Amino acid sequence: RVASWNMKHLSDSTALAHGAKKDIEKIVDVLQRFDFVAIQEVTNAETTLQTLCTKLPGRWAYAVSPKIRQLNGRVCPECTAFLWRTERVQFIGPTDKDGAPSGFLVTESDTRTPAVHYWHRPPFFSSFRAGQLEFVALTCHVTFTGAPETAQRAAFERTQDDGSTTDAQSARRQSRRGKPMDKLDGRRLEIENLAAATILLREQLAASVSGKGSGALPTLLVLADFNLDSDDPAFELMGRVGMRPLVDACGGTMVKSDHAYDNIYMSDLTPARHADASKRVIGSKLRSGTVDLAAVIGDDRRSSEMADALLREKSARSAAYDLLSDHKPVFADLCCGSGDPRHKQHVPAWRVGPIRMSRVGDIGRAYTQN
Repeated sequence: RVASWNMKHLSDSTALAHGAKKDIEKIVDVLQRFDFVAIQEVTNAETTLQTLCTKLPGRWAYAVSPKIRQLNGRVCPECTAFLWRTERVQFIGPTDKDGAPSGFLVTESDTRTPAVHYWHRPPFFSSFRAGQLEFVALTCHVTFTGAPETAQRAAFERTQDDGSTTDAQSARRQSRRGKPMDKLDGRRLEIENLAAATILLREQLAASVSGKGSGALPTLLVLADFNLDSDDPAFELMGRVGMRPLVDACGGTMVKSDHAYDNIYMSDLTPARHADASKRVIGSKLRSGTVDLAAVIGDDRRSSEMADALLREKSARSAAYDLLSDHKPVFADLCCGSGDPRHKQHVPAWRVGPIRMSRVGDIGRAYTQN
C-alpha cells in the first residue's frame, strides 16, 4: 500500500519538543497502515523521522530531500521525504556520500542546480522495489501562492491568452507583471512542468536499458500535493503523457474542506506481467482512498493523552486538523507479486539518475530561462 500525505509543518519542534503541537502516537497510528509513504511539508525533522521509524511496527527507513535556495536567494526550509517498511519495500537508490538512502531533486539543464525556475519546491525522486514491482517514486508539493517572474512564466501566460481569454483576464495578467503569478495559473504551470518531468524521466530510464536486451522498465509513481482540485483541466496534461490517477477523492482530501488536492499518479511503463498465484497484473490498482483523520483521533481503542485532552474542547475534525494535518493521506493498494526484499538484493537493468529540465509542456515546448 502506497500513500501520499502532506503533514503540515512536520518538524522536530512541532512533533517532539516540549509543548509539541502534533500527536506523534496518532501519526504512528496513521502511518502504520501503509508500506510506502511520500510526505510533504517536512521541515528540520530528521529526529522526528528517526523517531517514527523506531515507533512504527517492524523495520522502517526514510530518505529526505535536501533544502534548496530559491530564486529570491532564500533557503527554503521545507523538504519532502519517503518513508517505507523495509520488510516489504527494498530501496534501490541512490545513496548519499555516507551510504544512507537518498534521492535526486529535478535540476535545471544549464546550471544543474535545483529547478527553481520551474517549481517553488522542485520534485524529489528515488527508486524502489516491492515484490516484483519496481518503481520510481517522485513527490512534489506544488506551489500555492504562484510562480516567480521568469521567461518560462511569461511564455506560459501567453499560451493562456488565447481566443477564449477575456479582455479583463488579459489585463489582469498584464497588471501582474513583476509580481507573483496568479495562484491558479502558478499551480497549473507547475503541474505542466511535472508532466514534462515524467517524460524526461521515462526517456532516461529507456536509454539506460538500450542495447541491454531488456525492455523491462519500472513503474513511475507521482505522489503529490497538487494544490489544485483533481477535476482541473491542468491534469489533462498528466493523462496525455501516460499518467493516470489512482485515487478518486470525490469526498475531498482536506480535513476542513471538500478540495481534492492530493493524489497518486501511476504510469504503465512495464509489459503486462502476472504473479503466478494471484494472476493479477503487476502494478494494477486494487483499492484506493483517503484516511479519515477525524476517525483516527476519535478512536478510543488507540487513545492518546493529547487527543483525549483536545477532544474535550473541540470536535474530532478540529482536533485532527490541529494534531495531525490539514490534509488527509491518500493511498492506493498495488499488486506487487511475490518477493521478499529482505532475502534478495535485486539489481535492475535500468538506472535512474538526475534529470534536467530543458523543455516543458506537451510537451516539448522550449523556454529560455532568465
